[in-house]
Amino acid sequence: MFGQPAIPSFICRSSQGKKREEWQADFYSSCLLMPRRQVHTEWQDRLGRTKPLLLSDLRPNGKVISRAESLIHEQGRGEADAVDDALLESVAEPIARRFGVSRAAMRIRLEKLGLLLRAEPAQQCMKGIV
Repeated sequence: MFGQPAIPSFICRSSQGKKREEWQADFYSSCLLMPRRQVHTEWQDRLGRTKPLLLSDLRPNGKVISRAESLIHEQGRGEADAVDDALLESVAEPIARRFGVSRAAMRIRLEKLGLLLRAEPAQQCMKGIV
């Protein structure tokens, strides 16, 4: 307005975690595009289960491993978790198509909903028992 360059209110850098506003926008859009109840219903319809699926459940399956490796190659990804992401995304893919979102977006939503797990959840101790 006064001849000085505008300072951006949000700067995206891969070296930094997301700002609160960006996280809120991502969370809101994921809830809007992939409502919890509808995702749970689709999960049960597609997989015939209500309980979570562990990453370790996918590892022994050679066909799923091959699909994951081809997805990594297609995407040109090289980070350490790419194989795990691709394995989980192979499960998320048909559900993602149903909601019209990317495999990665659906994988993240399924993980946030506790339907896709990278590791067995730790047992919680019972409080108040001596």
